[in-house]
Amino acid sequence: MCRRNQRTLLLFVIRDFIGTAPLANLQATLTADMQKIWETLSKPSELKDKQLSDYFDLSFSALPHKVLAADKFESEVVELRKRFSEKSREDYVFSPAYHKRIPADGVAFYMEGIWVCPSCCPLPI
Repeated sequence: MCRRNQRTLLLFVIRDFIGTAPLANLQATLTADMQKIWETLSKPSELKDKQLSDYFDLSFSALPHKVLAADKFESEVVELRKRFSEKSREDYVFSPAYHKRIPADGVAFYMEGIWVCPSCCPLPI
């Protein structure tokens, strides 16, 4: 079993959100869709019982309609931007918990082997 306990944050930003459907409902729908995708992935037998939550944290944010609520849209964009720039925030996107320590010139190599954990699963998923 893979001993790395480092998950990846998937941030969903819902734009032009007018509130017709509550954000909680959209979150539930997107989470269910991600779960369905996860369940259909072909995984090695030793990882078949792994859950989406073993690898990913899901986060959701909604932005008001850019045209219908332009001022509110701009202020919410400023708030969302803080998630990327203010390290002291609990919802800071670049939290050390999510940092993979991958240099820019190593991203392609990292992506090729993203499903390989040499200590426990020598074959890619």
